[in-house]
Amino acid sequence: MSYKYHKNARTTVEIRKEIKRSNLSTKELAEKYNVHPNTVRKWKKRSMDDLEDRSHATGVKSYTLSEFERMIIAEVKRVTLFSIDDLLQILKPFIPNLNKDNLYITLKQKGLNRNELILPEKETKQKPIKKFKKYNQGYIHVDVKYLPKIKGDKKYLFVSIDRKTRLAFIKIYDNKSAKSAEDFLENITNFYPFKINKILTDNGKEFTDKFRPNTDFKPTGKHIFDQKCKKHKIEHRLTKPRTPKTNGMVERMNRRIEDKVLKKIRFDNYKDLKNCIIKYINDYNLYIKQKSLDYKSPVDFLKFMKKYKNWKYPIPHNQKRDNN
Repeated sequence: MSYKYHKNARTTVEIRKEIKRSNLSTKELAEKYNVHPNTVRKWKKRSMDDLEDRSHATGVKSYTLSEFERMIIAEVKRVTLFSIDDLLQILKPFIPNLNKDNLYITLKQKGLNRNELILPEKETKQKPIKKFKKYNQGYIHVDVKYLPKIKGDKKYLFVSIDRKTRLAFIKIYDNKSAKSAEDFLENITNFYPFKINKILTDNGKEFTDKFRPNTDFKPTGKHIFDQKCKKHKIEHRLTKPRTPKTNGMVERMNRRIEDKVLKKIRFDNYKDLKNCIIKYINDYNLYIKQKSLDYKSPVDFLKFMKKYKNWKYPIPHNQKRDNN
């Protein structure tokens, strides 16, 4: 009969049986067979049927991630650009086998272990962007994004996001006129569950008359958007010309919509495009956890504020999709 032995074994099964049967002391048996006393004690404790060498492999569970879990990690990294510690914290509840080692290996294999590998080269060479000054809720960033043409038709996406809560709202218009901007302002005053104090926009003619003739490059206050702001007691601020970083928060939201919706799906009509963007914005508001919100989604952050900070406003409902 053949037995399995460890490569460094100094005793055979027959010798181990002799040790089991012997009445000599541990010290005497160790000297007799030229082994350590602990080896004698080990074989004394074993039963006659358990005298083969056992595997030295550890009983550590496998922490291999599935391809689906790896795909989730890669997608969250691309969207958030979070550090490995932040990713571990927000993904661990959804991927129980996740640890820092297999997370890093996944990012490395996907080519996502450094943010400069994800961002376009021109963005990685820019100087660090200064952090936004902290404000209470009610400081809204607004911008307009051109949507792709569909069957020769073109529409415009108005986007808003609150600096404090990151709560976002969108609406699509046939044009980007001052009338559309005024209507969008009315919509966001109804949507956000708090008083809007400030709105930051670029210098487009839909928002300001600053660059019209005979204005000395200063807003007159007579623009329809300024008049609507005045009605709601909102301070209208403008970005510096040709400096989109000033309104970077809403620019980042525009890029999210571009990457997650417009680049991934080819639409045959604006109804489907609108519904898809609204679904993404609703998912963003409800589910996407953000480091700046202490790893809460915008709506969860609002609920937290309502519970612990005497929040008196209702939590907003989802934006309704077009069923017509």
